[in-house]
Amino acid sequence: MDQLDDLAVFVAVAETGGFSAAARRLGATTAGTSKSVGRLEDRLGVRLFTRTTRRVVLTEEGTRFYERARDITEAMADAEEEVRSASRGLRGRIRIDLPVVFGRRHAVPLLLDFARRHPEVALDMRFDDRPSDLIGTGRDLAIRFGDLTDSGLRARRVGTARTVTVASPDYIAAHGRPGAIEDLDAHVCATFVFKGSGRAYRWRFEVDGEAVSFDTAQTLCVDDGEAHRSVALSGLAIVQDLRFHFQEDLRDGTLVEVLSHAAGAGMPIQVVHPEGRHLPARVRALIDHLVDGLDGFET
Repeated sequence: MDQLDDLAVFVAVAETGGFSAAARRLGATTAGTSKSVGRLEDRLGVRLFTRTTRRVVLTEEGTRFYERARDITEAMADAEEEVRSASRGLRGRIRIDLPVVFGRRHAVPLLLDFARRHPEVALDMRFDDRPSDLIGTGRDLAIRFGDLTDSGLRARRVGTARTVTVASPDYIAAHGRPGAIEDLDAHVCATFVFKGSGRAYRWRFEVDGEAVSFDTAQTLCVDDGEAHRSVALSGLAIVQDLRFHFQEDLRDGTLVEVLSHAAGAGMPIQVVHPEGRHLPARVRALIDHLVDGLDGFET
């Protein structure tokens, strides 16, 4: 059994890129994790990692061994999970990252329904618009917007999020309604700034099938979706954000869409999880539940 444990530790180190990160994922000590890999290397007679002061990198032999080791540990975990689930149902903790506004409005009802169906599953929900390192932090899955850029993740698309440019009737009465993208230079436009990076969101439009971007003056900046909506409702500025942020406001007329002829094509909404990591039955079940509940979502 120690050999299987050493394999699992080796896989965790390979996927997280370090002994400390692997130890956090496994709930073990860094020293114990390093010792386990060293024991495996001694048994095989090869070096599986090249160690530096900052991280560890798979050697050529380690890379080849990782593929087989991952298959073995996943097969073992699958077998154990199937037996446990068949006898006592789904149980355990699921760690999920959610975008703030979309998560609260559209994902939480589905998650609560899942929790009612599976009372022995503990849900750990974290709300943040900044994409986290799922592998390094040990999170199980996330809902994300946009194309997948991390090759270490696998995604299932559930819908499309479209942007909309809005203003309040009071703003339009005071400043007029822009008729073209270039008219925005004469208007007050609120800027959404991403937390952590401080990067400003570039407004996106589509004209005659061509993507067009617009950089706001950044005289009014916010880094929170609800605050962004409040700016629009206050009548101080024009705002561009994902349409689902403003669904009720557009419906009751407290906000109106501007430049609708140049609305963008939208971005995919995806449920993502680390590739290559064993997915327990409870995580697979939650992913299926979210995909079924959100399938075809579009705003």
